[in-house]
Amino acid sequence: MSSNSPLLDALIIFVGKAKNASLNAEIQEYQKRLTRHAKVELVPVKDHGDPKRDASALMATLRKNPGRTVIALSEEGALQSSQAFAQSLTKGRKFAFLIGGPTGLAREVKDEADLLVSLSPMTFTHEMAQYILMEQLYRAVSIRINSKYHKG
Repeated sequence: MSSNSPLLDALIIFVGKAKNASLNAEIQEYQKRLTRHAKVELVPVKDHGDPKRDASALMATLRKNPGRTVIALSEEGALQSSQAFAQSLTKGRKFAFLIGGPTGLAREVKDEADLLVSLSPMTFTHEMAQYILMEQLYRAVSIRINSKYHKG
């Protein structure tokens, strides 16, 4: 596969810093695994402790990266199977995934998103959401290339 045409080109923009070293190591491991077939960049923004200020920081980062399909992670979003998620990540499109901090994503961020996706009806820390998203991105690429990782 040419490095000029990854199966996936994604930014994961999240509020806050990694505090859990072991979970962060797992996130980095998935990022490393994805480099063969995908370009995935993790972009933290400062946690201001205020949804409106966090929303401004998220939106400012998005404006610096135009032309991406924006997917906000929210428990009120659509639930998808791994297969459906993999099919939605069309090659040639660039994506930006947004993950809120402890106060979640402000309504204006959700309204700006092209799609709201739920990882679960449950609420997770931003680090757990990153981990689950990274695993699902790796699974999606695995589905697309027919690797043995996804057995379904």
